Parts: sequence; C-alpha cells; structure tokens
Amino acid sequence: MLLFLIKSSLYWGISYLLYLTYFSKKSSFKFNRYFLLANLILGLLIPFLELDSNYWSGLFSNEVIKQVETTLLLPSVTIGENLENGFQIWTLALYLYGTIATLLISRFLFGIFKLKSISSIPKKTFSHSNTKVVLVKSEYATFSFWDTVYWNNQYKIDSEEGTCIFEHELAHIQQKHFIDNLISELFCIAFWFNPMVWVFRKAISQNHEFLADHDVLKKQEEITPYANLLVSHIFLPLDVPIGQYFHKSLTLNRIKMMKNNQNSSWAIKTMSILFLTSLSLFFACENFQTEEENELQKNIDNTVVKSEAEFQLDPVKDKELEDVIFDIVEQPASFKGGLKGLLSWLTQEIQYPEQAKNMGVQGKVYVEFIVDREGDVTNATIKKGIGAGCDQEALRVIQNSPKWYPAKQRGYTVNQRLVLPINFKLDD
Repeated sequence: MLLFLIKSSLYWGISYLLYLTYFSKKSSFKFNRYFLLANLILGLLIPFLELDSNYWSGLFSNEVIKQVETTLLLPSVTIGENLENGFQIWTLALYLYGTIATLLISRFLFGIFKLKSISSIPKKTFSHSNTKVVLVKSEYATFSFWDTVYWNNQYKIDSEEGTCIFEHELAHIQQKHFIDNLISELFCIAFWFNPMVWVFRKAISQNHEFLADHDVLKKQEEITPYANLLVSHIFLPLDVPIGQYFHKSLTLNRIKMMKNNQNSSWAIKTMSILFLTSLSLFFACENFQTEEENELQKNIDNTVVKSEAEFQLDPVKDKELEDVIFDIVEQPASFKGGLKGLLSWLTQEIQYPEQAKNMGVQGKVYVEFIVDREGDVTNATIKKGIGAGCDQEALRVIQNSPKWYPAKQRGYTVNQRLVLPINFKLDD
C-alpha cells in the first residue's frame, strides 16, 4: 500500500509540474482538460500495472535469450520487536482515514440531496433556451450542475448581464464539466490525505471556468464588460461545493487568460505525452530483487534445471523423481493459506532474540529449505545470516513448519528448493 501511494503521488506530482510549467498559462484549454483528467486517473491505475522486464528485452531483440533460472526466492517477511504497536498504529490510521472519508462522503451526498430538493420545487423551476433553470436565493451565486442552471433571482435572465451569465453556465452544461467534477470529488474523498488530488481538483475546476469564459467571449465584441461582470460577483458566497459557479476560480487569473491567445505548440504537447508514457512504463515495470537479493541468487547453486528447454519431462516412474530437486517449476510449492497464511504463522512463531535486541542487531536472514513431495519441509539451512541468535531462531521456526502443498511439474508432485528472507527489524 505504501509503495502504491508513493508511486501515485510521484506520478501526480510530476504530471502536475509539467502542466504548471508548460500548459497552465496557455490557452489550450481543451487539451488541458483532458491532460489533467487523464493524469489524475492514470496516477491511480499505473501502480497496479506490472510489466515483466523480459517482455521489453524480447521486444527490442531478435535473439531468443535463454535465461538461467535460479532458486525461487519467496517474498521477504518482516518480524518486528513489537508487532502489536505497529498494528495499533495502522488500526488508528485506518479509523482516522475512515472517519474523515465518511465526513467527506456525507458532505458530498448532502450537496446532491440539497440540489435535488431545490430542483423538485415547481414554483422555482422553469425552462430557458431548452435548459432547466432553478431559482435560488439572491445572496447566493448562480451555478450549474449536471443539466440544470441554479439561477440567482437577483438578475433577470434576459438582461445583458443575465445573458452572459447564462451562456457561461450553459457552456459548463454542454461540455459536461460535471463529469470531471464528480471524478475529482471522488478522488478527494478516497485520497483526502494526499495534497496532490486537491491540487488537481483546483486546476480542473479553474480550467472549466477558462473553457466557459472562452465560449462566452466568442460571442462578445469586447472583453471589458464581461470582466467587469466577473468582478461584481466576487463576494457572493458558494452554497453547494460540487457546483460550477460563475465566479468560482480566481477572477484575476480568468481576466488574464481572456487576453491570452497563446496556444501550446503541438511539439510540446507531443513531447509531454511521450514523457508521461515513459514515466508510466517506468512505474509499471516489475520490481525484481534488491541488489542484495540478486547477489544472493548468484550464489545459490542450481541442482537440476537451468533452462526452459530442460523442463521437458519424459514419462517416468515416481521412484525416479524421489531424489530430484527442482528450483523452478510450473506450480511452485505453497504454504497452506498462501503468502498471507505464511506471514501470519511466522509472526506468531518467531520471537525476536533478546541477544539481538540488546546488541541492536537487525537485518535479513535467508533460509534455504526443500519442500518434498509429501509437503514436508526438510534440509533447512542458513544461506546468509546476521547472527545474535536471529539465524538460529529463523532456522528453528522453518524446521518446525507445518506441511506445505508440494510443487508440481508436468502433473507430477516434485521436490522444490526455496529461499525465504526473514527481516528482523527493531522498533525505532
């Protein structure tokens, strides 16, 4: 989860910095809209993608590279000095997250309910230019949501000012800006703790105003009257947070953008898309072993199988497989309950050695063992240790492991060698 949040935040941060540097001050509003929305969504999806680096090596090479397979390295398991404190912190964080998310959901649903209740009053509802209009109190600003304009009854809708305001809100409706708003609002609810989603929401909302202003100004001869109209609406309060308000974005910025006819060049747009595509692939690439684990893998001897071609088994008798030990197989041996079950069992069984606590020793112990054809753990040894009693404790627990599901190769149950990294970590 932590890695997911880091990847998402990095992607959002880099893509927003790109927007701020190259696009935010240009008048390519339509491009900006899709750029912001696409990158907000991609920041959520990219951490879930995992691309095998072997795929890319094969893509750019005509040669068939036979990779030497090594002993299967299981995911590392961390054993803390006091795991209960860690669980309590995570539980508290989860409660805090749930509480704030619930409040934000309630606020969001309240806004929807309020709009629905206002729209259902017949005396306050009428149609103008084939658009549903609902009258609201004069102290509130005009805004739009979905297919409805919520109109400040202080202004006559057919007046010169009223026509400008209505055309502005109509642009929001016709361009379906409410979809972007709903998506960004849901992101803010789910990731309320991440400042980047709030930054994206603000940028998306502000760009909506630029789009609507641009649409209105195409029908105006001069900018000044419309700019003055914006200034006159600055101090009207916002009633519903999910609406598109006539004065919602910073007025000075909007006036500045009205006079800006600079469009982002297609070269910059193309380079930005290529850069973000490369960034996406970088985050999506599968993380293999750390340098330490790779070094360990080089030192682990393969007993039988070294290439894919040698995985072909001829029909043989069971006796001929009794002494054969496989490293990589079609269906690896697995702990009953999977990796989650293995983690749960290890955290219950392993005790942090007092000697290691007193000496401040922490680090990874690599235990190699064989899961035989019956599912029993045998031949457990330490491939790399840290001493201070940690090696012995890790070995003791693995030697007393319950039965596993044995490995299978071409339909036969076989012996398999595994390596399990156990990370002993002291509390800070």
